[in-house]
Amino acid sequence: MGNILTGIIFILMGKPLLSCKWAFQIVIHLVSSPKRPSELKRLIPDIDSRVLFDRLRRLVRAGLVGKKENEGYPKETLYYLRKPEVFKEVAYWFKGLALPAEEVVSVVSCKWTLEILSLLKDKKTPRDIKKVLVGLSDKVLHSRLYQLEKFGLVRREVFPEKPVKVSYSLTEKGMSILPVLIKMREIILYSEKKRSPCPSLERGS
Repeated sequence: MGNILTGIIFILMGKPLLSCKWAFQIVIHLVSSPKRPSELKRLIPDIDSRVLFDRLRRLVRAGLVGKKENEGYPKETLYYLRKPEVFKEVAYWFKGLALPAEEVVSVVSCKWTLEILSLLKDKKTPRDIKKVLVGLSDKVLHSRLYQLEKFGLVRREVFPEKPVKVSYSLTEKGMSILPVLIKMREIILYSEKKRSPCPSLERGS
């Protein structure tokens, strides 16, 4: 990790980039090109200006984002990703989802999500997954699998057997994005005492 992103701060209890919806979106929008704070505010209209500058400061401190001032007048500050290629795959995926940022970030940052994805490099049934991830409930497992399938990261296959057998595996998109999501979970932006609650969404009929 250290040879990919420099200056990353690791804290025992902290909020990672992956679970901060504002920092996540800032990074996604900086993949294509450097941006002024006013441009980022326009692209992320719900973010408060104070929060925007706080997240930019933390991203700069973590070594993930750099900033520079132009030479002309008026002076403007531009923020840019130091390693945009690392996040390019996630940016394309995220922008292609017609879903609220909060929903995507809340699911991918939750406990069990990356563990489940890591197991699905090979086909697994829900029972196979539960054998490895001790403590994972049926309700949470099926909720996560449903959401990950909805995001295009997981493929669900049904085999016409008696009883019916269902297996899950990563899609090509899931394979390419998983390493980046893991990196994003390892980037700690600031300390916190509580973990954000994870959604528990039932599978639709």
